[in-house]
Amino acid sequence: MRSAAAVLAALFVLGGFLPLLAAPPARAATADWTFLVYMDADNNLEDYGIADFLEMAGVGSTSRVNIVVQFDRAAGYNSQYGDWTDTKRFLVQAGMTPTSGAALSDLGEVDMADPASLVSFVTWGAAAYPARHYFLDLWDHGLGWQGVILDMNPNAFMTTAQLASALSQIRTALGRTVDIVGLDACRLTLEIMDELQPYADYFVGSQKDEPLAGWPYDTFLTAVTAAPLMTPVQVGTWLTSAYVASYFGTSPYSVALALVSGAALPSVVGALAEFVSELNASLPLLQSQVIQARASTERYEKNGLAGGDEFDLYHFSENVASGSGDPRLASLAGDLQDAIRSAVLANGVWDSPAPINGVHARHAHGLSIWFPDIPTEPAYPNLSLSRATRWDSFLTAYRAGTPTPIPTGATARSVDTSVPRDGLFDVIRVDATPPQNGSLVVVLTEGPAILAAPQLFAVAGQPESLNLTAPHAGRFNVTVLYYVAGKLSDLVRVPDLAIQARYRFEGSVADAQGHAVSGATVTLQNVRTSVAISNRTDAAGFYVLGAIVPDFFVDGDTLTLTATSGGRQVSATFVASARGTAQTANLVLDTSASEAVNSGLVALAAAGFVVAILLAAIVVWQREQIRQLRRRLP
Repeated sequence: MRSAAAVLAALFVLGGFLPLLAAPPARAATADWTFLVYMDADNNLEDYGIADFLEMAGVGSTSRVNIVVQFDRAAGYNSQYGDWTDTKRFLVQAGMTPTSGAALSDLGEVDMADPASLVSFVTWGAAAYPARHYFLDLWDHGLGWQGVILDMNPNAFMTTAQLASALSQIRTALGRTVDIVGLDACRLTLEIMDELQPYADYFVGSQKDEPLAGWPYDTFLTAVTAAPLMTPVQVGTWLTSAYVASYFGTSPYSVALALVSGAALPSVVGALAEFVSELNASLPLLQSQVIQARASTERYEKNGLAGGDEFDLYHFSENVASGSGDPRLASLAGDLQDAIRSAVLANGVWDSPAPINGVHARHAHGLSIWFPDIPTEPAYPNLSLSRATRWDSFLTAYRAGTPTPIPTGATARSVDTSVPRDGLFDVIRVDATPPQNGSLVVVLTEGPAILAAPQLFAVAGQPESLNLTAPHAGRFNVTVLYYVAGKLSDLVRVPDLAIQARYRFEGSVADAQGHAVSGATVTLQNVRTSVAISNRTDAAGFYVLGAIVPDFFVDGDTLTLTATSGGRQVSATFVASARGTAQTANLVLDTSASEAVNSGLVALAAAGFVVAILLAAIVVWQREQIRQLRRRLP
């Protein structure tokens, strides 16, 4: 059994939540928390079930926190504590062992994979041990999107749909949702959380496999019993920290545990639906890019009961955004990433530097999704997530078909349309001739930001021309997307197109007393390119420097302005902005050094004059003394 003290110390080092461990206030009428642990160890996890029970008993229930367990054991794995193999219920007390005599009730052999058994346990536990908050812990093997709770007697598991049905009945019986549903099991995926979202406020689980030892119940429950007024978010956050701390630096496996807001999941699903819609439209033209994005995405354990086809959704969207060349896909990927960041409230991760199974967690953002090479599961389209996002259709399509571009011959170039011509590019002209009826979407971007995306109805053989203007001078990219029958059929990207404008840098150079410094050399240098322009100040100390944007600078460049005169120099550095036509910078040239030199020279001259006078006086005095001496001689 893990040491609670050792893990608490590790959490302190990791910046955990030890300040939450405050002394409990006066006893409330009902408990603050009831932990309902649905522990199916009727399989090869029996040893770990006993170990976790003992960890819970290392803390025990209090007047403020109830630890309630329904424990199903197996035959042939562990003979301790009476070697019973049926199902029993416990209110776990400090120092308790899982014996028949310690049980509240003996249920006989129960199929823990039967959703009716779960409903019975939770409704009984909530009625017998009411609390302000309920934490339902589903303890067992996890099968990814397919389900959880693998009971070897009678060799069944609870499907995700059955689990959702059970939680729906529990919500009806309790008259409220469960505060937290946690899986001390492998692979709590987005599909499972979306199915259960109407029935739970928060979810805690690992998007990848867990080590067999599972959660550190001693550390976790010690914290909650010490601070029972923790909110669900605090409890879930503490658990993610405690879990990672229990494996940090010692586990041969990478680990991850996340707290996810159920209320935020609809936004994730909505953003995923928009992203998938554009993905489906881009196929098969961008098939190779999508396959490469998947190949570059962090994938979790490839073996085991769940099949090993879970990928980090956030990381996949990042790879699509960076590799597809489609700015609309990139923008929708960004929206999905924003939604995931909002939904994942805490994400504890330790990426082992050398995991024994080769599986890392450096890109674990909290939400995994099923992403097989070839989808072969007939039940997957029935999931709520499939129906809402058409992710199942994408799984069928992303390797199907052969990319067959229909070229439009699209071009884009910067042009000067001013009258009379001033030699500056002021618009970007896009030309294309679609060979079939369809639609053209012309996307103007600056970096990742979409500035404009006009859409044109395309008539077969009819040339199309479009002028794009930008909100400011700079360098921009144009992507022409051509859709036929709703499918992307051509993608042409033209980067680094200039929209130009004249820009003035002006100001004055003065000394510390405010006197104009005329004839000073003023130099403006672009730090990124090392290109510089110079001019001199006029009789009034003013300077003007003219530049062409973006030839001399682009938005965000760092510029250094320097004034030099008579061996003296002053500099200023600032970030350039192309959102305007001029910028003023006044410089003060420090002349104190020269004045000090001049003052010193004057002082030296004065001192020399005084010395000269003294020497002259001495000479006169000496001559007078000699004259007086001669008078006294005979």
